[in-house]
Amino acid sequence: MRTISLVEYEPKAEALSERELEQILATKLVGISPRPDGLYDLRPESTVGTVVFPDLRLLIRPKVGLPNVFFLLSYGAGLTRWREESFPFAEDDFFEAIAWLVEAEIRRAASTGLVRDYREREEALATVRGRIDLAAQVRRQGQPIPLDCRYQEYDEDTELNRVVKAALHRLLRVPSLDRQLALELRHHHRLFAAVADVDYPPSVVPNLAFSRLNEAWRPAARLAQLLLRADSVRDAMGSVAAISFTVDMNKLFERFVERIVDEEAGLQGWELQARGKRRLTASVLMQPDLILRRGGVDCAVGDVKYKRLAAADWPHADLYQLLAYCVALRLSRGLLVYAEAGKPRRETVAEAGIALDVIGVDLAAPPRVVLSETRQAAGHLIRHAQEPAGKRLRVA
Repeated sequence: MRTISLVEYEPKAEALSERELEQILATKLVGISPRPDGLYDLRPESTVGTVVFPDLRLLIRPKVGLPNVFFLLSYGAGLTRWREESFPFAEDDFFEAIAWLVEAEIRRAASTGLVRDYREREEALATVRGRIDLAAQVRRQGQPIPLDCRYQEYDEDTELNRVVKAALHRLLRVPSLDRQLALELRHHHRLFAAVADVDYPPSVVPNLAFSRLNEAWRPAARLAQLLLRADSVRDAMGSVAAISFTVDMNKLFERFVERIVDEEAGLQGWELQARGKRRLTASVLMQPDLILRRGGVDCAVGDVKYKRLAAADWPHADLYQLLAYCVALRLSRGLLVYAEAGKPRRETVAEAGIALDVIGVDLAAPPRVVLSETRQAAGHLIRHAQEPAGKRLRVA
């Protein structure tokens, strides 16, 4: 199997066969343009991950490092007890990494046994079990045997187990997995022999409820959901030609910041409205990433950008956008959160009396630093909401 390894936003020249060109185009993850020398320029953007075809593996590596990407994914999925030492995986193949994590979490959880629960069943039996379904029995026109019964079965065929088993099945379809890792996954798969096989499309992977009875399985189940919700790559005829696990870093960073802001704001009695719709004009609709509210009033606004800026490079379009948010919400302050290291900065639109603040989160830093800097950004937005003086703009 050939491997093509790329880095987000970094172009790379590659020789491609006609089949490889067709496969990469099918992913819709990489811009491709021919060169005079017969090679192709491949240009990935913000989506990173792994796509595996029968004879080709496409890797798009994140600039911030795979452990940090999985930290953001795990925190966004509610797995907040992340430890840096829990991710010793050094490769940049997303399937290898998530397979290793899933295997480790299943191994930990399996020591407590599979999750069991009561399940409602209907079955025609020779003897009574549970209660007789009288309506169904009448439809048998007086036949005494068999008896239509309804009863509860306490077994392992639960929704949580079906999700974990489906994720194991997805991973075992990856042809390039490490041999020892694949053996461990097959061992775990056999534990779920009494669990039904379900092929979950990405859009219908179920949400799961957790309690003290199944809490041990939360990390494995959350990782299984992440894996199953990744879209498969389809060719022009509609058949699945590859399996993939990809992440849009733009959306991942936005959701991570949103979760932290929601946590911090909630502690102080503020309501976060993420991507709330507001009107700039009667015909122009906007959706700021972050709006803090209290008592039905918009009190602070922020936007999240997965971008890195040079020291003197101001993103004019982003500032214009934030300025429009402030005007539409009649706020005198707005916040931009960027995926970059650096001290907070402020630009003041003197004529309008609006201050535009910029704060960075260094996604390449250790996870504890990423978390700390994101909490600082959340605190900055909360202070905007708390400032009473000059908060509201007058509109003629």
